[in-house]
Amino acid sequence: MFMSYTEAKMDFTSTNIAINCSSIEPCLSFGSLKLEILSIDSEEDLQVSSMAQICNHLSFLVSRIERLYIQGPSWPLTNMDTTQWLELFRSFTAVQALYLHDSFRSPIMSALQGLNEESVKDILPALVDLYLDGYREAAPELQDNEEIEPFIAARQRSGHHVTVHHWIR
Repeated sequence: MFMSYTEAKMDFTSTNIAINCSSIEPCLSFGSLKLEILSIDSEEDLQVSSMAQICNHLSFLVSRIERLYIQGPSWPLTNMDTTQWLELFRSFTAVQALYLHDSFRSPIMSALQGLNEESVKDILPALVDLYLDGYREAAPELQDNEEIEPFIAARQRSGHHVTVHHWIR
């Protein structure tokens, strides 16, 4: 029987990045798979790039993930090459729900806002729900947020609607 993981949690720290894959359906439970990359270099874009390469090689596992959580530090991330996020997301073709920790909202939305109507269908093509940490507290300014709106609008124009929610952890 082929293992099918439906949920993945990526945890970024200053020294490593880990991805934990599991099944959210008890009848399909195969245990969990944990992959951890220890990094001497704490630059976030190198961690994302490394994880993107690994996920690309393990696409037979991650291409079935339906819920993807990206969690990490409580400090803001700066100086990231946001295009690395696009490479990482290419492997996650079945993700329907994306959960973003507050510190990742800016770099990830920055990467996604540059997508046009054609390329927006290639990155997270099954996405229907975007959960943002801290969304409720900042809801008025996030409704018209320059980071989120271009991505949501491009998805709508391409016929792939996305609903933004507050992530309650």
